[in-house]
Amino acid sequence: MDFEDELEQGEEETDMGKILAFAVTYNPSFTMEKEHSARLLLQTFCQTGGEPGKIKVAYLAEIVAMNQRRNGEAICLQSAASFFDELL
Repeated sequence: MDFEDELEQGEEETDMGKILAFAVTYNPSFTMEKEHSARLLLQTFCQTGGEPGKIKVAYLAEIVAMNQRRNGEAICLQSAASFFDELL
């Protein structure tokens, strides 16, 4: 999700998954502070009706897309999935 891109209509869970992916993977990735912040954001969003399963699918899809765009270190998909699971 790039805030400079045109707005697109879609599911809120997709947006939340992308936001979480960007928030937790910027260097340094998967820190305790990022886990705490992401947990609060995710829990609050889910309290308003967001579906965690859909969010996780979008989160992991964005991690895959990031790995394809970035020329440097790839983010381990398994580590990203485990990190997400710990948020719930």
